[in-house]
Amino acid sequence: MEKGKECYNCRFYRPIYTKGFCQFDKLDYGFCRAQNDMRVEKHGTCELYQRNFRSVGRRKAVALKKLVEAEEDLHVIRQILSEEWEDNRL
Repeated sequence: MEKGKECYNCRFYRPIYTKGFCQFDKLDYGFCRAQNDMRVEKHGTCELYQRNFRSVGRRKAVALKKLVEAEEDLHVIRQILSEEWEDNRL
């Protein structure tokens, strides 16, 4: 089995969730749309594998958004600390 070519990375794989106490829990299997919604294991492989490019782009977008938010937070912290430092100098 090739690492990275597992079903959970495939564009045809759809995970199954169950209702937990306070959240939804993802199961270790899902459905493969390429195989007529057949139940497949999350770490299984098949010859119909196609990489899910949409999830890669989504992860990059989320990471970029979080980096921008972190940069803004750091800017606010820097401003607060510099004002506090100036107040202590006087």
